[in-house]
Amino acid sequence: MQVPFANRGRLGRLVLGVWAPMIAIICAYQLGSHLLTLPVPEVNDPDVQRALAQTRHLDETGEWMLVHVLYTDCNCSVRVARYLVEEPRPEGLVEKLVLVGEDPELAAKAQAAGFELYQTDEAGLGTQWHMEAAPVLAVVDPANQVQYLGGYTDRKQGAAIRDLEILGDLQSTRPVAALPLFGCAVSQTLQRAVDPLGLR
Repeated sequence: MQVPFANRGRLGRLVLGVWAPMIAIICAYQLGSHLLTLPVPEVNDPDVQRALAQTRHLDETGEWMLVHVLYTDCNCSVRVARYLVEEPRPEGLVEKLVLVGEDPELAAKAQAAGFELYQTDEAGLGTQWHMEAAPVLAVVDPANQVQYLGGYTDRKQGAAIRDLEILGDLQSTRPVAALPLFGCAVSQTLQRAVDPLGLR
């Protein structure tokens, strides 16, 4: 059926009136994923303190320790992982990698680079490590107290990954504010909270 010419303008305006707000909502929704920061447990959370402290071996007593929590389905985590295995690491630094999900190639590279590897799944990150998102950096001092728990960069996909800078400040007793966590929700509860429409 042919639409009368007089009605075509009204129909076009109606379509545009529906389409434009929908596009604006979708764009804002997608942009939000680049600006949204994710929750990190408090640095003095006893469950997290205990989980991280238990990774330390007797021969690592008295050393600073970095624990990297990365998620194989998260581009931000993969970028941090690539940096960790490809860039030289300081001598004498104890480093652990908690890898959420399956990536045999990354796991092999991390172990070859000297990282002690802990593998878990999405549920295990919550039950074993008491975290919901990644990538997370934890810095544990020689007394086995967590001194830093937060992100790696100032902004989403930030150029500078600041783990060693953060460590250096802590070792020099300079105050360190936790960087925001830009990355991916891992737990199903957090995924639903940050992506209620299931578009990402």
